[in-house]
Formats: sequence, structure tokens, C-alpha cells
Amino acid sequence: MSHVMVCGGSVAEWAEMSPDDWRQRTTLVATAARNDGAAWVTIIPYTGAQSDGAQRIVDTLVDHCGGTEFGNRVVVNSDQMVSVIVDPNTDGLQRIATAAASLNGRSISED
Repeated sequence: MSHVMVCGGSVAEWAEMSPDDWRQRTTLVATAARNDGAAWVTIIPYTGAQSDGAQRIVDTLVDHCGGTEFGNRVVVNSDQMVSVIVDPNTDGLQRIATAAASLNGRSISED
């Protein structure tokens, strides 16, 4: 597995997170992804795409967590050798539905 997608919370909830909360979250998901052999992980909100809080999230990650803005996303390179991409502008439900539809009858395996 090279990529993990984590979907949870809302943009409003994310916007209330402190820099310490974000450092803890990115380290946690990077560690879990690394333990499963992934090279990168994307964190997206469950709902709330294009919310007013998205820029606040980007600013927190760039200004306080070592993130690099890349389009409307932020890339945080963790000490776990895993890149964590935080995308507060994506509707997680829609993104997962689109990904599932793109499988077009192919099976999913852990290989």
C-alpha cells in the first residue's frame, strides 16, 4: 500500500484545533501509515468543503507545523518518513464515493 486516506471531522472542527493538536494528529496518522507500508497519507474532512475555516487550517499548518502550501492543500513531512497531506477543501463523502466508483468492478485487496 502506498497511500492511505483518512476521512473524519468537519472543517469547523478542524479550524478549532491548536498547532499542538495538528502536530499530534499528523504524527499519529503518519505513524499508522508507515506501519502499514504507506509512503503518504491524505487527511480530508467528512463534510464541509469550501468552508470559511479552511484558510485558518492552512495558515495553522504552514505557520506552526512546518507545512508547505501546495495548491489548496498542505503537505507536512513527518519524522515518520511519510508525507501527510491535509486537504480542508475536499468533501470526504464525495471523494470516497468517486474513488469507489472508479474501481469499476475491480476487487480491493491488501496486496
